Amino acid sequence: MKKMNNPMHVVNRFIKFGLFFCVIILVLSGCGPENRDKESLPAPTPEPTQVKVLTKEQKSALLSILERKIQRDEQLALALEKRELALLGENAKENALPPESIEHPYENVVYSEIPNAPDFEQNPRIIAKALYVSQNTLGSAKLEDLIGIAETTEINAFVIDIVDDYGNVLFDSATASAICPEANGKSGIRDLPGILQKLKDHQIYLIGRLVTFRAPRYAALYPERGITLVKTGENYKQGDGLAWASAYDEKLWAYVAGISQEAADLGFNEIQYDYVRFPATGKKLDKQLNYHNDKNISRTLAVQQFLLYVKAALAEYPVYITADVFGWAASAPTDIDIGQHWEAISNVVDYIAPMMYPSHYGPNIFGIAVPDAKPYETITRSGQDVLERNAHLKSPALVRPWIQDFTATWVNGHIRYGADELRAQIDALEALGIKEFMIWNPRNNYHVKGLKKEGQ
Repeated sequence: MKKMNNPMHVVNRFIKFGLFFCVIILVLSGCGPENRDKESLPAPTPEPTQVKVLTKEQKSALLSILERKIQRDEQLALALEKRELALLGENAKENALPPESIEHPYENVVYSEIPNAPDFEQNPRIIAKALYVSQNTLGSAKLEDLIGIAETTEINAFVIDIVDDYGNVLFDSATASAICPEANGKSGIRDLPGILQKLKDHQIYLIGRLVTFRAPRYAALYPERGITLVKTGENYKQGDGLAWASAYDEKLWAYVAGISQEAADLGFNEIQYDYVRFPATGKKLDKQLNYHNDKNISRTLAVQQFLLYVKAALAEYPVYITADVFGWAASAPTDIDIGQHWEAISNVVDYIAPMMYPSHYGPNIFGIAVPDAKPYETITRSGQDVLERNAHLKSPALVRPWIQDFTATWVNGHIRYGADELRAQIDALEALGIKEFMIWNPRNNYHVKGLKKEGQ
């Protein structure tokens, strides 16, 4: 591990951060990540309806309409994330701190040792290698294909949406019924306990993904507690029309904690908090927004206090907690104005999941002209930062990164991702000693040949 007091290391760090700040040119180059901090959103689960028999022609027309809608949604989402990625680069440049100050930059944030969850006898830790599974896929015949992948390859875990990007809860939640009834009844899944038991019978570790602060259904009900426009009091929405709640809203914390407890009771091994951050807005827009920060605390502190809250709420449950963060959180010395300061988060959760997609890094980051075109090298450099930042803590989270299995067509100089590119990312992680990973593809289409066979 490099020493922070080594003069040449300090120089190298400033050079690296200088390259990192160059991400601002993404605005001009037209690069950007996919939506949901990963790729474009999976299509929303339709409302349950009576079964209707369609003709072959009607089915074909319907599929055509849906495909066009998905394409439009993806294009809008990608444009939105491209802008957000550029804004993160701006904030990183404006808030850069000297490396010597990286350990304790935020007031009242806990950096001292916080015990991690024990290795539960009824829920032992595993080296998880996971696929993302949407609510749509969980309730479809496609689930059998994914189970087949787990049976024949190194995959042994699924990340399943328990609250998806649209705010829909996977199961009939008592918490949602009391606080946000509109979040119930949208998944269309009839026998969730049976499905989860089937996955457990196949020795599949269940990670429940819970989209946290981008909460459109909750925010619509409680705009006075969410992120709103100062002039109108209306919900702040990005280009995809999805409203943001505020990380300062402690009643939202209780809502999230209640659903987390219910998921634990259903048998999920782990609860994963995604969008555990503030939106990247930029200073101009930021002045037009009301975050309802009544206690006048930092964004980093709000995010950490939320994680401490759900950690306490789940203390009596044999489950682990995870936080998804931008891969940049390990490379930028501050929270980049979104509340994701690496040490503040890693110090609380059991697992930290940096989204280390090569497509998320702009031109010349890490000295790589097009990071998306160099998956092994990009993962290596990002992973080195992850390990270095974790070394600042006495009780860091275990690292389980997200990696990409999609082609970032919007990136200038991108390459097509297939089995080789998927394997390159996994190999880079293994070379660093990081044995766990999660694979993201919004439609749950994976390049199986990039995975090792069972037992290899």
